[in-house]
Amino acid sequence: MGPFSLAWLFETAPITNEDFGTCVMWGSTVLIVSFLLKLTPAEWMEKVPIKINENQAMGADSKIVGFYQATKNNNISFLAGKPNDENDDDFVQPEP
Repeated sequence: MGPFSLAWLFETAPITNEDFGTCVMWGSTVLIVSFLLKLTPAEWMEKVPIKINENQAMGADSKIVGFYQATKNNNISFLAGKPNDENDDDFVQPEP
């Protein structure tokens, strides 16, 4: 083990050259597939029935986004109590 080994942090095990080669081979399949997808003609992609409008936010009509818009526009506070403007000057910092 070298001076910068992190074996104490991660559970590691030595692997054979064959296992290493297999990992590299399977990992490189992603690069090969992505390269082949880049070569597909645009006409083929127009035939795919899935249409996504990139100018419209996905989920804009969901309840979560609606709640976010309501809180953003109305400045709704989620604090437990309401500020008391009358006693703001009487605030005393608690001692540590």
